[in-house]
Amino acid sequence: MFEPKDFLRLICGLFLFPHLFHKYKHFHDDGLRSMYAKAGLKPAVFFVALNMAIEGICGLMLVFGVQVRWAALIVAALMAIAARSVPQYNGKGWVWAWANSGIEYCVFWGLTAIAVAWMYW
Repeated sequence: MFEPKDFLRLICGLFLFPHLFHKYKHFHDDGLRSMYAKAGLKPAVFFVALNMAIEGICGLMLVFGVQVRWAALIVAALMAIAARSVPQYNGKGWVWAWANSGIEYCVFWGLTAIAVAWMYW
């Protein structure tokens, strides 16, 4: 039986893939690497690849329901790092609204991932 928590798990997993594909498409672009470097994630190529691996592996784990709580907690940690990094490269400091280069999106998905982990614990 497909429960509401399964729907949320599936959405959390699926929403990682557009970000993965964007990084894959722009992996060799200077813009992506410079953004990571400006955020303090150096060496940038390593952290882009690590981010891609986490998004891909945890995305699949969430979609297929494998070790859901651990995958969700790893995604939450990834979102915490992203939220911490955004103010470093946006040039505006700590801003909330995502539309204004803030941390809102990262915090939302981090908390959602924590909720998924909690529901599957």
